[in-house]
Amino acid sequence: MRTAMRVRRAPSPRFGTALLLVLVLAILGSACFEETSERSTEGEPKAQRADGGSGDLRPSIVLVVVESLRTDVVASHGRDYSSPFDESTLSATPNIDALSDTGFRYAWAIAASPETAASHASIFSGLPADRHGVGMWAQPTAPGSLTMLAESLRDAGYQTAGFSENPMVGPEYGLAQGFETFEVPDAAEAASPIAAGKNAATRFGLVDRVRRWHSRRDPSRPFFLFVNLFDPHLPLHATASDPFLPDGVGKTRLSNLLATELRREICRKLPDPGTLEIIRGLYKSQVAAADRKLGTIVALTRTGTETKPITIVTADHGTHLGEGRLLGHQFAVDNRVLRVPLVVDGSPLGAGIVETPIAQRRLASSIRCWSGDSERCAEGLPGTEPDEPEAIVSIFGDERAELPPAAVVDTGSLGGYTNHARAICDRAGGPFGRAVSFIRPPMKMVWRVDAPPRLYDLGWDSAERSNQMERQPAIARTMHAEVGAFVRARQLDRVLRDQPEGPLLERAAAAYDAARAALLADAETQTDAVWFTQLLLRDRDDPELERWVEEQIPLHREDPFFPIIAPAEAAPKPLPSDPGHGLIKWGVYLLAAVADPEPIALRYLNDYLGMTEMTGYILTHQVSALEWARAKHRPLASEVYDRLPVLLARIEEEHAEDTVFSDLWVERAAFLTAFGEPTSAQIERWTSVLVENHLGNGDWGDGATEIHFDGQSMVGDHEREHARGMAMIVLAHYLATQPGAG
Repeated sequence: MRTAMRVRRAPSPRFGTALLLVLVLAILGSACFEETSERSTEGEPKAQRADGGSGDLRPSIVLVVVESLRTDVVASHGRDYSSPFDESTLSATPNIDALSDTGFRYAWAIAASPETAASHASIFSGLPADRHGVGMWAQPTAPGSLTMLAESLRDAGYQTAGFSENPMVGPEYGLAQGFETFEVPDAAEAASPIAAGKNAATRFGLVDRVRRWHSRRDPSRPFFLFVNLFDPHLPLHATASDPFLPDGVGKTRLSNLLATELRREICRKLPDPGTLEIIRGLYKSQVAAADRKLGTIVALTRTGTETKPITIVTADHGTHLGEGRLLGHQFAVDNRVLRVPLVVDGSPLGAGIVETPIAQRRLASSIRCWSGDSERCAEGLPGTEPDEPEAIVSIFGDERAELPPAAVVDTGSLGGYTNHARAICDRAGGPFGRAVSFIRPPMKMVWRVDAPPRLYDLGWDSAERSNQMERQPAIARTMHAEVGAFVRARQLDRVLRDQPEGPLLERAAAAYDAARAALLADAETQTDAVWFTQLLLRDRDDPELERWVEEQIPLHREDPFFPIIAPAEAAPKPLPSDPGHGLIKWGVYLLAAVADPEPIALRYLNDYLGMTEMTGYILTHQVSALEWARAKHRPLASEVYDRLPVLLARIEEEHAEDTVFSDLWVERAAFLTAFGEPTSAQIERWTSVLVENHLGNGDWGDGATEIHFDGQSMVGDHEREHARGMAMIVLAHYLATQPGAG
């Protein structure tokens, strides 16, 4: 058994032409991997050399992709100065380290995307994300037109088999193309243990499945085996032994943490440092679990063979563990999610290391080369430091259409991918919209659709902390021009959606009619959507909508916000002595409309309206509260009511500076329209933005931040009825001022 090794510090990325050769001892490969209870039993057939009886000397190839594996948790990859992991702790990856000792390591392999399906599509096709399109333009699956790695090897006579613990890496996403055997958990079966806070990967039994396939394969043919290990991916799980947890972590605290949906604990909800330390310990334990499976698989595939298979270990992406106030791998293109381990053992490359950043997707050409396709060798991974470092582009597409059921395992949401998490993130510099990482070593530029570009020198700033846009203006201009040309050529800076042509009046009328039809089709909607419709009807005669509102009101009697749509029917509500964080909701709606204006309610309302220097939603909620207090004739001081124009002025100021379309943008426009005195030019501009972002089915998407509908019910952090109702207020006001609008 290989003993755990202590981590060693890795050098900074090297961008020259020198090759650092690694001198290694001649160690038998299979002796370097851990024995586990999952080893083959004696009675099983042993695989023979691939050329047994046929003379086929081509090597078998094993490709293992570990989900969410960071470089700084792999001991043989070392760690950078910004890593949160204690370098004195024992390695969680002795089996990966053993492969690194005898193989070739790429210290700066860059994934094509921080998203699972898109990254695997690049690994299998060799194409960048903008070429295969997975994760771009709401295309969630790999098209059948792609020539995948397994297809090439199958056609070349290889046995091809894939085993994935993540259903997202499988047939539903078009990633099983070319595999004669492909086994993956059923999405619904995997969702059940995830919902219960258990490890879905354990139930699948991947190692036993690989063992059965390997014992029955044709020994006269070389094989290509792909394995996806899910353990380090969120949600994390506790195991019987978690040696990497901090001392003194109690069962209750651990249970509460494991019950938390960590993907949503970001930005202002990021856990405290102590909790983050526990999360990192759990993560490292899960990395160790994946490494143990890897050790068994490597030993298994080397059993009974005279020719050692080529074994490759990498990751689809890394993950955040608090960096950038994020958890998980969504929303970003920084090094924590794009820089991945890449180790190749048993290949013609021999042993060595390349420190220069290289595109991970080149691996596909190398595998084709090693399997006999000599024309692909030049496109593969370099065996020395490249003379001319390559430009590497990685993309976060930030779009979702209706997702296959497998998405539940990767996203943790039974309803598909939503944007609840980043609803609590600051707009400026927050994790919104498409993003591009453009590396031309040693420099890296990050472009976002709604934020200024940032430039980093990876030669000394691998943590991407020091923006060099102003410090190195010449390089900044050159790279910005390159990135700009790339973005425009691929139309990443705009929404590709069929837009109706014609005058604004016609498009606004079409958008309003579609939204109205969608509203009337809702048998039961949100309470606030009914309220928005009531606001709409104050200045618009629409008997059919009026009947719809009357039908909706009785359906919302049990809703705590029922008073906002039927104040005359609302019964007095008992109020808590301390509403705590709920003060916002109590202050905005319920307290403003409560039938009995008891003193405690007025105090809460005064407290809420007295909050100053607020931004975003709180401003619009304060306006809503004031309007309800005025309508209910609440005995508030005159100076409190005098705050309404001040609040509206601040909302207008924020709105003028906000170039990002989102549900908050729509809410600001609706409140300024309903309660303020907007100019005709403002109404026309807001209407223009709305119709440009209208999906054509009564709903609104977005054109700047890519806060898209998830195919189910959400836009941004609100139900889509919420955005629809607010948009109709603006459109109705615009149409009412236009001659001939009908």
